[in-house]
Amino acid sequence: MKLGSTLLTIAFAVLALSIVVWIGRPAPETGPQPVQIKSPPPDEFAPEGAKEEDRPEISSTGPYPKVVIPDGLEFDFDAMAFGDEKTHAFVIRNEGEAPLKLAKGGTTCQCTLSELAANEIPPGGEASIELKWKPTAPTDSFRKGATIFTNDPEQKEFFLAVVGRVVNQVKLFPGQNWQLGFVSNEQPAEFTGSISSPVLDEFQILGLETKAEGLTFEQRPLTDEELKELGSKVGYSIKAIIAPSNKIGMFRHDFTINTTINQEKEGAVGSTFPAFVEGARSGPIRVVPAVGVSIDADSMRLSLQRFQASEGKVGKLQLFVSDFPETLTIEPVIVDPEQLKVSLSEPQALGEGRARYELILEMPPGAPPMVRNLENKGRLLLKSNHPEVEEIDLTVTFVSQ
Repeated sequence: MKLGSTLLTIAFAVLALSIVVWIGRPAPETGPQPVQIKSPPPDEFAPEGAKEEDRPEISSTGPYPKVVIPDGLEFDFDAMAFGDEKTHAFVIRNEGEAPLKLAKGGTTCQCTLSELAANEIPPGGEASIELKWKPTAPTDSFRKGATIFTNDPEQKEFFLAVVGRVVNQVKLFPGQNWQLGFVSNEQPAEFTGSISSPVLDEFQILGLETKAEGLTFEQRPLTDEELKELGSKVGYSIKAIIAPSNKIGMFRHDFTINTTINQEKEGAVGSTFPAFVEGARSGPIRVVPAVGVSIDADSMRLSLQRFQASEGKVGKLQLFVSDFPETLTIEPVIVDPEQLKVSLSEPQALGEGRARYELILEMPPGAPPMVRNLENKGRLLLKSNHPEVEEIDLTVTFVSQ
């Protein structure tokens, strides 16, 4: 009978695809219930370092120990902050008639056998096995653990595991870049984002700082429903309000969120989180591509595309001006690259207070080859005499070779 049981156990261990092992013998109704173990897939959780010679010797005649793990083989840390360390102690009981010997097999985390004399638990005694895990990168899920060898013939080994997910301590929504797109020159523009934490129980915003003119903020705690949607425990809604302006083109306003997170002492500023709001204004001057140039209306970014440096390039934009009976004039304030030449054509009248102009951009033949892309973009800042459009601010990209 014993020989048949042993052969059956070896066969199950070799297959190891979905082994189910029961710890201990049938327990009394009042005692801890057996724990069902499903062995983890070897390619995902297989611990390293396990050696057959580390296994405790099992008596051939008895009496035998009996392993009982009353709280189960797995503990859920839930959400862990990246860089944090957590520990869980698994209680191990010996409800058998002989000392229970334990030996650490392979591990995928830090494992400590504590409260053990010579790694033995006497009959009727208990001890704890501590698993400690410090994640090294955010992940949607993790499972780390350790294989423990025993001298219980009915449970020669078991696998203890800690599971959970690793998240950043703080979430900025929708991120550091708060995109507004096109905004009105006459009405305030608003954008609502949030700062929250999936791991902290509480924190406060000490202030929102910016050097940008016309940028103000309103804040409030997030509702339970909003926190649930974000997967966070605590957080704040932040509304950025941008005042109307007579400057058309791209704009970017940087700001900093000061918090009590990681605060060293009361009253001091803890962690700070930089972000920015970005958008564009068109106003009564509409910019349209004409010849040899393209423009992204959402970002006010114009491209002279690709050309030979030896041949140069001429591009034209059309400026449709409204509500201005006078002749439009422009004055270059910033021209980058400096080789770029800018001029404005005579107006073509389109009706009362309306006219069309050509803004001519020229890279002269023989200018040095250069690459101006999104990481190294140029800039064209023009000052106008239109009372409602103080500035026209464009970014410039091209490749000359």
